[in-house]
Amino acid sequence: MSSGVVRSTALRAGGACVRCRKGKTKCVYENGRAPCKNCAKGMHECYLPSESMGGASPARHASHRPARESLPAVGASNPDTRVANPAAVTSRHGGQAIIAEKLTPELVQECDRVISKTYPACVVFHKPTFLGQLKTSSMDPALVYALLTCAARSSPTLIRRYGAQSGGGATGAAEHFAAKAMSMINHNLDAPSLADIQAICLVIIHEWGSRNAVRAYIYLGQATRMVQMYRVIHSHHADPGTTERFLEDESFRRVIWLLYILDCLLTSHPGRQPALSGADTIDVSLPCTDMNFAFGNAVYVQTLSLTDPPRLPPGAHVDNIGEFGHIVMATRIWRDVIQMLMSTSTETFSDATCSQIMGAIDDLRRSLPMQYADKPGQVNLHITMGSGFTYAMLHCMLHCSSIFINRRRL
Repeated sequence: MSSGVVRSTALRAGGACVRCRKGKTKCVYENGRAPCKNCAKGMHECYLPSESMGGASPARHASHRPARESLPAVGASNPDTRVANPAAVTSRHGGQAIIAEKLTPELVQECDRVISKTYPACVVFHKPTFLGQLKTSSMDPALVYALLTCAARSSPTLIRRYGAQSGGGATGAAEHFAAKAMSMINHNLDAPSLADIQAICLVIIHEWGSRNAVRAYIYLGQATRMVQMYRVIHSHHADPGTTERFLEDESFRRVIWLLYILDCLLTSHPGRQPALSGADTIDVSLPCTDMNFAFGNAVYVQTLSLTDPPRLPPGAHVDNIGEFGHIVMATRIWRDVIQMLMSTSTETFSDATCSQIMGAIDDLRRSLPMQYADKPGQVNLHITMGSGFTYAMLHCMLHCSSIFINRRRL
């Protein structure tokens, strides 16, 4: 973690860091804190000659504190923030201070890319809120680390800066941020926030993509318990019709459905029990349309069983199921297909089961909005509009399910 040392000699002779001394460049610190502008721009370690050991970086010595890094600041203006002064927080497990500093423009750009263009963050997170938090450096540090975990896999800058750690390459750079995200998530286990749950979802995806399926499965169980406790703590909230309450509730619902998707994908074969039970999702509305979510339009949507939500006021209108909601429904079909393939043999095979699942696939295809229908050239239009990930995942699920069912029939 960053030490956050204030350098009062920032602009005086003798206050320059090692890299600026070697390059004979002016060393300037913002607010007197490391890293300096030159090191921050190149994402290099920033340390004084007195902090080096034998001419080497302090980060190369295990007994020394880790190198400074640019971390997010937790804004005091956020009413849901648990810690007003993160620099004063001490971890119960490691004894090291958890300090949050200003995000560099490079890191902000990487987080922005994940939120705007990377699935599932681009559909699960409320973009206007997140982009605003990035600009003001008020985003939860655990969530920033989780976003950087996703960004590091395809960022040459982050791979070059952090790839030498934790195994090397893109995976090593991602693992560097994932470890920090989990450290902060576990630090707040007594009162998990929505940001913590969102962060651990991204870490689960990272672990799964790194072929650490067992770790991803274990983190999935932890995330499920965090969701259940968050639900208990925040079940007393009133005024569900306000924009702020709707955005928070819809964000939480989308996190639940993201966990449901991960649960379907990670626990669909024998030996791994589902993390979420039917009671966790039976009364949860499916995600609304992305447009309603972006603009904070408070609407009511049906549940996964296509019934009205339990808190629907008398005479209220039920809105259309959103794009992400159709992916949830496709994922449920996918899990049914995999369970059928993994649990049946030649003797126990039932063509009626295959016909039932094929009927569910056809019903879902017929219920899709016109713009998400499977037509020639449709995917190119979605790529142009920025919804290519959603369209591709939806139809990949349905096509693969159809192929596997018909292969089993043969």
